[in-house]
Amino acid sequence: MVFSSYAFILAFLPALLAVVWLVRHALPAKLVVPARLVVVVLSLASFVFYAYWDWRFLPLLIGSILVNHLIAKWLLRSGAYSRLVLALGITANLACLGYFKYVDFFIGNLAVLTQSEIGVIGTVLPLGISFFTFQQIAFLVDVHKERRHDYPILDYTLFVTFFPQLIAGPIVHHKEMMPQIRHPDLGRFSLQNVNRGVTIFVIGLAKKVLIADSLAPYADQIFAVAATGTAMSAFEAWGGALAYGLQLYFDFSGYADMAIGLALLFGVRLPENFDRPYAATSIRAFWRRWHMTLSRFLRDYLYIPLGGSRHGRAHELSALMVTMLLGGIWHGAGWTFVLWGALHGFYLVVERVWASLGDAVGRPEWPPELTRPLGWSITMAAVFFAWVPFRAESFEATWVMWQAMLMGPVLPEAMQAIIGERAAALLAGIGIAVEGPMHLGLRDWIILLPLLSAMLGLAMILPNGHALGERVHEPLNPAMAGSRRYAVASGTVAALLFVGSLIYLGYNPVFLYFQF
Repeated sequence: MVFSSYAFILAFLPALLAVVWLVRHALPAKLVVPARLVVVVLSLASFVFYAYWDWRFLPLLIGSILVNHLIAKWLLRSGAYSRLVLALGITANLACLGYFKYVDFFIGNLAVLTQSEIGVIGTVLPLGISFFTFQQIAFLVDVHKERRHDYPILDYTLFVTFFPQLIAGPIVHHKEMMPQIRHPDLGRFSLQNVNRGVTIFVIGLAKKVLIADSLAPYADQIFAVAATGTAMSAFEAWGGALAYGLQLYFDFSGYADMAIGLALLFGVRLPENFDRPYAATSIRAFWRRWHMTLSRFLRDYLYIPLGGSRHGRAHELSALMVTMLLGGIWHGAGWTFVLWGALHGFYLVVERVWASLGDAVGRPEWPPELTRPLGWSITMAAVFFAWVPFRAESFEATWVMWQAMLMGPVLPEAMQAIIGERAAALLAGIGIAVEGPMHLGLRDWIILLPLLSAMLGLAMILPNGHALGERVHEPLNPAMAGSRRYAVASGTVAALLFVGSLIYLGYNPVFLYFQF
């Protein structure tokens, strides 16, 4: 089950809210402890949510929870053998993840290397396995390091399975979740939380359904052409990369906003996962703003344990590269994901070296009015260039796109019908050729060009989920706060977004991060 589905919006969520609020406000406190019962209800509902996609993987999720909880207790009592117990725990988690996510990838590559006919197993990737595996590895590491966090099995179960963040994150840290799970107000009805939660959910739903799903057909068409090995113009290649990069952002950030909004309905505040990454002026800043909880995990549980910046510049650069390579592999079992991770590792290494050279020899004092646009342009070109292997089906398709993107300013020849022969001649005079092939129709480009421009601008200015919810209910102009006119206007916009999203919900039901 995904959030952007009729089954979730019209059935699962209303029923669960009714049960939780009934438990909190209708049952006598003398008979039960309402907050504790809410933990039970939310845990069971999360299992139903997970099993809706494929009930056969529910025992895997339950087994993972029980085994990791047992290992955590073992760590607290293991004394001198705690490192061995931690190693066993991490190995068990990675072995499970490796089998389901990477075994066919390794078998396929082994078959190519040995030129044998080894058949792949054909494993199906369980829903959200990368997210709940990383979440539990972080928990085990912290238990080993701090010698505490002996949580009851019921609380630990909800920490892992809480359905808003179960299948696509954010990757939640136990120190963020456990105090909220154990809080006596868990599940209590709050008009403020409901208002903000619904608002954030609707905005996230609109980002996913109305924007990401609208961009998907254009990106799919261009990458499908690349998959056939057919040449294309630089104009179309960059257009496809932009369309996919924006689709991915609005799809994933929209889902993160929906998760944040849903959690607020139950009185839980999830961490942010995005903060205008396409406004970043460096690759380092981009990774502080994109999939922030994964970046945090990679930093705290991989980069820093590898030594980070504590052992000299060469070691720091090696740790950066290894971290980004493993981050790429985490996203998918394919060499194109490795290439994507390697590219971002290379970007970060170049950035660190460039900064070091600047510190050593002194950098010119350029005005921010020049450095910021230049830094943003270089960063975005690098980011969208790297999205190509993330989306492409193969190295060959990646190379087709990259060849076109690197060939210089080349417009499709068919564009001459729009701009005219005189404009085409003027462009040719300044080095912009109008001679490339064209695979999207003119009507598609008339729609896509303003759409890409508008969505890139929106991605740069739209605040993160929590800030967006507060901005709607606490406008920047204090005079408008509490205004009936403002409340009606914002409510009407939210209602229109919700109705529009419901109408288009079934047209292109694709969620890019559904099985990470």
